Amino acid sequence: NNILKKKLETELTFSKKTCDHLKGKSYWIVGGGTGYGQAIAVALAAANAKVYISGRRQDKLLETIDIIKKNKFNANMCIPIVMDSTMESSVQKAVKSIAESSKGLFGMIYTAALSQGKNFSGRPLHFEPLETWEKRLKTNVTGALICTRQASELMIGCDSMRVIFLTSTAGWAFTKG
Repeated sequence: NNILKKKLETELTFSKKTCDHLKGKSYWIVGGGTGYGQAIAVALAAANAKVYISGRRQDKLLETIDIIKKNKFNANMCIPIVMDSTMESSVQKAVKSIAESSKGLFGMIYTAALSQGKNFSGRPLHFEPLETWEKRLKTNVTGALICTRQASELMIGCDSMRVIFLTSTAGWAFTKG
């Protein structure tokens, strides 16, 4: 994660064509406080897009905004929304907040995920407690569905609708997020 932050702070550049395409458009990054979500949020901010970042931990969302500020990008265009993607009421509240300050969404990137965690012993999947599996599935899959359903209403009116689901093997490396 420190390597990613270092790269964000020193190597982020875009072509004028890319910046012009993204400028002023609104994007929602679910899981925007860490990892790929954080990197995408910073990249979109660099292109002057309006970025909504959501996640369960406000401190991580604010860390993303600090990176944006440190790079001298417009942090005013990055709006943090504390939300739990596994709870439909929480997602509805987040989407309502986005709708109140945006004409629509041009895209949603879902990067929220739970890994096997610190207590993973390397045992086969059939030894994993059902509760652990259900919690991971609820975040990694069901949360993506809930967010996509809710966000689709804001994306339908835009001339370009994009939904990206993104994860990495970093979740299996037990990295802090």
